[in-house]
Order: sequence, then structure tokens, then C-alpha cells
Amino acid sequence: MSKNRIGIYMDDKHLRMCDSNIERFNAKNRSDLIETALEHLIVSKDSETISNILIPSLESSIRAAVRDSEHHISSMLFKLAVEIDMMMHVTAATNEIDEGTLSKLRGECVQEVKSSLGRINFDSAVRIQKG
Repeated sequence: MSKNRIGIYMDDKHLRMCDSNIERFNAKNRSDLIETALEHLIVSKDSETISNILIPSLESSIRAAVRDSEHHISSMLFKLAVEIDMMMHVTAATNEIDEGTLSKLRGECVQEVKSSLGRINFDSAVRIQKG
């Protein structure tokens, strides 16, 4: 790679900064340090530009994905609630359960759901009911 000799103007403060940092940044000389600094500056500014473009785009994509997931989960929860409501009505219509038994069952069910972290199934309910 060929290099061109150019003249640049720099105030004393920046020239001292340049000279005092040559070794720190493993540069061979002033020119090497200035060239490396220029490359880093340009890469940094390019990264900022890319971030300003990509971050809003990424945020928009994430928002859309979350919105779709929320809609899907809401829809599934509504369908589940309808099925549970139907099951409760059928159960209530076919069984005579007094208030005390119902209250006791609710307490047991709350404890079962808590202890299983919500992972309940019909098989465990059958085992509990059969004793």
C-alpha cells in the first residue's frame, strides 16, 4: 500500500497529545497514530449511523412480534376460559355439591395449583378424588 506525504496543521496541545500517546497505542510514529485515530473515528461514526438505522428497525420488529404474541396468547386464553366455563356449568348441573364442600375444594385446588406452579392435569385430580 503506497502512502502519500501530506502536510497538516495542528495546534501545540494536540501535537503534544499525539506525541505522548504514540507508545500507548503501539504506533510507530505520529503519522501511524494519526492514521489509526482517523480509522477509529470513521468506524465509530459509521457504527453510530448504522445504529441509528438498525435500532429503530429492530425495535419495530420486536414490538410487532410481541404484539402478535400478545394477540395469540389472549385469543388462546379466551378460548380456554370458554371451555372451562362450559365444563363448570356441566359439572354444576350434574352434581349436587353443598357450599361447604365447594369451599373446601376451592382451598385444596388453590394449594394444589400453588404447589405445582400451575402445572395441573386431570389425572392428578382423579387420583385426589378417588383418595
